[in-house]
Amino acid sequence: MSSIDQYTDELTDEALKEAADTFFGKRRKVEDEIKLFESKVEELKDKSREIEMLVSGINYLLLRERHCVFFWQIFGAEELASREDEGSFPDLPISVPFSIRPFSRYFKLLLDLYEKTAKKVKAYNHGEYIDHPEVSGKKVATISYSYIYRWLDQINAKIDKLNYYHKSSDVLQFAKKMDVQRTEKEKIAGADFTYSLDEDLKMSRLNMKDYEIPVFPDLPESRGFKGRVKKICKRVYSGNKQEVRSRMKQIAKGSDERGE
Repeated sequence: MSSIDQYTDELTDEALKEAADTFFGKRRKVEDEIKLFESKVEELKDKSREIEMLVSGINYLLLRERHCVFFWQIFGAEELASREDEGSFPDLPISVPFSIRPFSRYFKLLLDLYEKTAKKVKAYNHGEYIDHPEVSGKKVATISYSYIYRWLDQINAKIDKLNYYHKSSDVLQFAKKMDVQRTEKEKIAGADFTYSLDEDLKMSRLNMKDYEIPVFPDLPESRGFKGRVKKICKRVYSGNKQEVRSRMKQIAKGSDERGE
């Protein structure tokens, strides 16, 4: 092999390596981002379970599905009325408010649960700023449904760009053209340079539905709705005093066991 041929081969190898590094490097970068994205999706799902528990607690205290529907309609969120397994007791992170009258305890407990739920839903849907775990005085935004939704669109845009500008067939075509001898032989033999690898090897776009992330409607503050809530509470309590008291005792017992 002449020095010119050796030099040509070295240039060819270097060009092929650079093409492969570009193709696989860009692909790996997007794949790494998808892994990070999916870890944050699981983090968001953990937050959704906290909300599900609170909603279940409210529905548990309202006793019947029709009462739940009336309650959630006040806040424009009637779809939350069915989020409770009948007869189940949720382990709620809340204590029963003190009051001499049992009805007042019941009313205050429902309001406390609703306010806690509304706050959690707001943070879940839109995020909130919290203290940085490591840097004093710095704030960081929590993960949220809206952020996940925007992030998915950004990743899909990168996937579309990758599939369009960095096709696997383009890399193979480039490699073929760099191998001059093989190219000439395939031309003589009438080899076909048409490749159908793009569809098989392209990256698939992400679909929000595939991640099955729970969706919650934004909830208003209870201020301005307390009169209507109290009316429903009276309706539930007046006809089911023993059952309401029993369920409040279960919640109080759970609170005592947690040492709250």
